[in-house]
Amino acid sequence: MRDFWGGMTMILMIGSGIHAVRDSMNMHWISVFGMICFINGFFDSLRAVDHVVNNQTGIVSDKLGWQYNVASVTLVCIPFVTFLGATCSYAMYKDTQAHMAPYLGFDAAAMEAGGAASSAAVDYSTFEAQAQSEAGATFKPFTGTGHRL
Repeated sequence: MRDFWGGMTMILMIGSGIHAVRDSMNMHWISVFGMICFINGFFDSLRAVDHVVNNQTGIVSDKLGWQYNVASVTLVCIPFVTFLGATCSYAMYKDTQAHMAPYLGFDAAAMEAGGAASSAAVDYSTFEAQAQSEAGATFKPFTGTGHRL
């Protein structure tokens, strides 16, 4: 019961990762997983540094038994694994944005280069022509007499 909040964030991290996989790799849940991994990795790295610096016996010790060694190595490895999860989710986010950019009207090359997503010149005349053909050629917006209540 010494690390209650660490256990709770670990449960949230694992739960969001499982939910992301079960929800067809939904980018929302992958982003939530990545953010929780980053936050948890930050706090676990502080804990690992504290363990390494303030421990007189070292990370691995012949005197304290294999349980101590496994717990100590796990404590040091957890930040690396959680930062790896955050890095992978960020890479998936960037990949999704790069593949969705042409559909959203953004310049994909600028997004992949890490620059700001500049809005490409989207030709809205095709949308207007399609809307006019569906509504009828006689429709003119904002014309006609007004009505008062």
